[in-house]
Amino acid sequence: MAARKNSEVIRSFILRTADEHPRDVGIIAAKEFGISRQAVSRHLKVLIEQGFLTTTGKTSAKEYRTRILDEAQKQVKEPLSESAQEDILKRYWCKRDGSYHVTPHGYPSEPELDSEWGSIFYKDITDLSLSHDSRCLALIGEPGIGKTTTIKNYFDEARKVRRGNNELIVYQDAGLLHGEYGFYRFLTGNKNIIEWLDSGSNLHLAIDNFDELLVAAPRASDILLSQLERWRIEHLSLRIASRTSSWPQFLETELCSLFGDNEFEVLELLPLTYSAIASYVKSKIPPKVVV
Repeated sequence: MAARKNSEVIRSFILRTADEHPRDVGIIAAKEFGISRQAVSRHLKVLIEQGFLTTTGKTSAKEYRTRILDEAQKQVKEPLSESAQEDILKRYWCKRDGSYHVTPHGYPSEPELDSEWGSIFYKDITDLSLSHDSRCLALIGEPGIGKTTTIKNYFDEARKVRRGNNELIVYQDAGLLHGEYGFYRFLTGNKNIIEWLDSGSNLHLAIDNFDELLVAAPRASDILLSQLERWRIEHLSLRIASRTSSWPQFLETELCSLFGDNEFEVLELLPLTYSAIASYVKSKIPPKVVV
């Protein structure tokens, strides 16, 4: 029974990850569960045989996608409508020790944050606005759930909204930096950070894929903390993203001490809501096609 349950967990993870990482889903699943690529291949084969996944290409170029989205993409070539893009990109975060409601099918329910009772029924849910109460946020989530896409799209939109408002916005994929020296050079040499240090403006700084940086730079946490102690953090809004299992407890403790209990929080990215998935599928499938 335990083996069967574990197989269901692995296959569920593969289905959640395939569309965002069609080529790397096998590697990601193998690392996530500590199993061999051959074991993952068996799970992929079962999902294909059951009709949940489709596959294209050969060997290293092979890609896997969930069948419903793959069929939708084959039937229409038009891009997503703006409203559908907004729906699919609308993601919600939950306090790590908080709770959220789910639908009978297991999807997170659509939180009505602006409703009369939103602050009561959805007190642990946020949509990650720039005006978030906490100046320092640790944004965690499972690999492949969409952290990078969500954060990048949010900061891209924030640049448009906050342009000319005496606020600087910096997004950095830490996984692209070259070890400890590269991370140090980014923190001390980025032109927007330097401009912020020399001015009275506010800085919104996002450090994405921090877990990937830690692989090549084990002292990255110490380097970051050393710079934060030199900065005027009262004018800093810091967001650090990492996979859940790799988030350093040491860094969390130090950030909480540095920013204060009321200014630091850990948020976890929720899976897509049913309405977001439905909007995406409906935008892709012609009206006459019934799923």
